[in-house]
Amino acid sequence: SPQDAIVLRAPSWWNLRHTLWLLGITMSGLLLVMAWVVVLGGRLREQMSMLRQKLQHGAVLEERNRIARELHDSLEQELAGISMQLDLAADCFQQAPQIAHQAVQTARNMSRHSMIEARRSVWDLRCHLLEKGDLGSALAEIVQPLLARNGSKIEMRITGRRVRLPGSMEMNLLRIGQEAVANAVQHGHARKIEISLDYAGYAVRLSVSDDGCGFRADQSASTGHFGLLDMRERAHSMGSSLRVESQPGQGAKIAVEVFVKGQ
Repeated sequence: SPQDAIVLRAPSWWNLRHTLWLLGITMSGLLLVMAWVVVLGGRLREQMSMLRQKLQHGAVLEERNRIARELHDSLEQELAGISMQLDLAADCFQQAPQIAHQAVQTARNMSRHSMIEARRSVWDLRCHLLEKGDLGSALAEIVQPLLARNGSKIEMRITGRRVRLPGSMEMNLLRIGQEAVANAVQHGHARKIEISLDYAGYAVRLSVSDDGCGFRADQSASTGHFGLLDMRERAHSMGSSLRVESQPGQGAKIAVEVFVKGQ
């Protein structure tokens, strides 16, 4: 009879009800995890979208700054040179018509060159002077039109074995040299300018010194006068820094040193 039955083992607590209960908890946990993954995915997509926008904005700013630097260093200096040539022509028109004619012709050539360089700046192309020669010859040629008006004399010294540098590095060094000479002529009213280009194997050093009126290097550098901010940015883009030495009445010296890999 049921009363006389002997229970040898208690029934298992694990039954269908417990199984359904555990399955429900597991499914709820999975749903929570899936929901969290969806939320995280949405947040990640938002962050990636914001990051892309920031990168695009940064790229636009960098491109705008690059074009601004190139237009300042090429077009502005070319226009200054053209103005000097036209002033020279006006001064010599009656007493020395041949000199005036030559100055006008030089101004015309410079205007054509300015249009070419403006297009190159927009399309991020190398200066044509670097395509037909090395950095030293490009420097010597690009600064010549700036010297005509006030009769400044330039002395250029190149030491070491000349090597071709990466395109962006040569362009930046060329523009730094051009800007330094332009400042010496236009703002410093220098009579003598010295350019030194030293190929030291592992590094290339460029310096431009003049005997002009000089300036307070600390004040001018902090306010961005005389194109110093642009030159500093170019030096920084090459992993270097610009050294500025000047005092009122004592001329100025601009120097930069860049390290060359594999040399």
